[in-house]
Amino acid sequence: MTSRFLLAHHSNQRRLPLFSGSGANHNHFEPPDFFLYDPRASASEQILPFPRLDAIIGPATTICASCDGLLAISFAHFFFYVCNPTTSQFYHVNQVQGFGLLGLYPHRPTADEYHLLMYRQIPFDEPLSLHEPTCYVITLGGSNSQRQPRCIGWPAATAVTSSSSSSSMPTGGAIVSPRCLFETLLSSSSVLVHGNLHLYLSRQQVGVSDDGSRKIMVFDTLAESIHFMATPVVHPNPADLFEMDGTLRMYSWNIGEEIVVVNMWVMEDYAMGFWKFMCQVELPVAETIDKLEFVYLRVVVVTEEKDVCVMVNTNDGVLHYDTKGRLLANYNDDERRFFAARHTLKPSLVPHSFFSMGAAMQGAAE
Repeated sequence: MTSRFLLAHHSNQRRLPLFSGSGANHNHFEPPDFFLYDPRASASEQILPFPRLDAIIGPATTICASCDGLLAISFAHFFFYVCNPTTSQFYHVNQVQGFGLLGLYPHRPTADEYHLLMYRQIPFDEPLSLHEPTCYVITLGGSNSQRQPRCIGWPAATAVTSSSSSSSMPTGGAIVSPRCLFETLLSSSSVLVHGNLHLYLSRQQVGVSDDGSRKIMVFDTLAESIHFMATPVVHPNPADLFEMDGTLRMYSWNIGEEIVVVNMWVMEDYAMGFWKFMCQVELPVAETIDKLEFVYLRVVVVTEEKDVCVMVNTNDGVLHYDTKGRLLANYNDDERRFFAARHTLKPSLVPHSFFSMGAAMQGAAE
């Protein structure tokens, strides 16, 4: 009864965007703070700090993945933790030095079991040509809980699934070279849709399809197999994925002289790989920031319930726009620089057995 109640409580929570924050001097040796962003709250309560995560957070700490109220956090992409910031519990993922994290997902056939999708990192002093990328799975919770990464291999050469779009974009196929692949995944966020993890491949080194489109790496979480699908993006502009209403979506952005243009697509037919153009949003960023060509800008699109939040990370903070291009908030603090993450969090009180293998934060502090 308790578990059903907590699951129902979790399902009724709102999914909120995540912010990180650092001091105004941008000292990379200071650990960041993390926040939930609630755009519907009053102005003084929109940015909600996490419970302190001092036990696991240090300099160069980043949020790598989010799922069911859990966060996968890395320290310099070297140490990894899975934590529940709502209950202040964490689990240290051991035996993963030399690995990188691609995603966190539930293993639905087994109750209270989660998996981490990881890859073997290539030493900086070794040429990429000597290595083939290999994926690994680590099990958390359930009767099969294990600490050692389990190798699931890698397809030597995989054809890209052709996509089609309502804008009559040409289609085609190509062979994906595994070389240099995982370099591109560090700047992408994994999106779980239809039981598959999706990661956008952005780097030119991994090649493009015959039609000029980029590619998405698709990991089937049940079959533990990898294939690739094409995207509607046919230009080198930066892009990423997000999920809304159980559908896979994509956005790209282009920085002009006075505005930032954001294009969005939705995968209308997942089985056929059919992309449909969703909307174009023009952000009048120059009204807030002078000389865009000299300013760091990165667009992050996330969803908050039924709303699409278009965030622009700048040198000084975060600009929040709606899909009409209207500026809703400007988080520019003299004492703290905020940065919009590519992940959201739906708070959860649901207990997980793998936390009992680690330690609660309170216990670790003692």
